[in-house]
Amino acid sequence: MSKNLFDLTDKVIIVTGGAGLLGEKFCESLIDYGAKVVIADINYTKAKKVEKKLGKNSFAIKTDITSEKSIRNMKNKVLDNYQNIDVLINNAYPRNENYGVKFENIEIGDWRENIDLHLNGYFAISKII
Repeated sequence: MSKNLFDLTDKVIIVTGGAGLLGEKFCESLIDYGAKVVIADINYTKAKKVEKKLGKNSFAIKTDITSEKSIRNMKNKVLDNYQNIDVLINNAYPRNENYGVKFENIEIGDWRENIDLHLNGYFAISKII
């Protein structure tokens, strides 16, 4: 396939969880196709490292998709920098401190909390952006 088919020149793309294992790879590919990439991640230190690696067409910002205030702050900073948002790649994976225990040991409260973090976080960022 031709690279022109995937030309993203000057498209502003937010990648939530952009400093994670998959998110960083998404950001790298988007940069390769000309996008301006916003690395929106709760781990600002890692996001800044990805920004440094990707160069001038990237912008790191601390974002917690489970906080509407954090999402609005990120949106405002993106609009201040780029004046528009073309795409949201909702890649963040919020979880509580008990995430990852064996299935048979999951407490119903932890299950509910993780479902809440995921679904409501995804809803909030999709709605606000």
